Amino acid sequence: MSGASPRLRRAGGILLALAVVALAAYALRAPLLTGVARLLTVRDPVSRAELILALGGELNTRPFHAAELYRRGVAPRVVLVRERSGPAVEAGFFPNRTDVAVRILRRAGVPAEAITVLEPPGGAGSTADEARALRAYVLRSGARRVVVVTNSYHSRRARMALRRGTRGTGAEILMSPVPAWAFSERDWWQSEDGVIAYFNEYLKLAFYLLHGG
Repeated sequence: MSGASPRLRRAGGILLALAVVALAAYALRAPLLTGVARLLTVRDPVSRAELILALGGELNTRPFHAAELYRRGVAPRVVLVRERSGPAVEAGFFPNRTDVAVRILRRAGVPAEAITVLEPPGGAGSTADEARALRAYVLRSGARRVVVVTNSYHSRRARMALRRGTRGTGAEILMSPVPAWAFSERDWWQSEDGVIAYFNEYLKLAFYLLHGG
């Protein structure tokens, strides 16, 4: 390349640098992508609380983890917010997912008298809706410490929404996240569901930050 023009030598150098960067990024993809996932996860030290709030969503993990916390004596009550019912649910083809979550809790050892289902008008269609329902419940019950169960990738935004929603009530929000059923922080990029979940969560987090949740 000794006879090449300076412009060609610069272009060759840039291409070589880009190739080195690409190879390094590929070699380090696992720790880099795991780090990207962990930015969305918040986990608080969990101590005795008045209630456990199991957020709506993944039925394969959240109600099971909430039941485990109940059995450990973290709180005497598990609270859920009824999800909004779509046309198929309204027509009776499928149960509302909140009803399924209650059945899982019961099967996992939580007695019926320890389960409370909040029923906001129209049902909850977002974490912000659940935060508003929690606020009303906290004001009625006087609860001062709430342990929240959701999936790891959702925990940072959920804590943000719930803390904003309960601001001024004196309630402390503590997160106890659980990995998703089909993927985790260590392998999310290897499945379509994981890529969609983390990509969507970063978009939603940006929306919350820009618009105040």
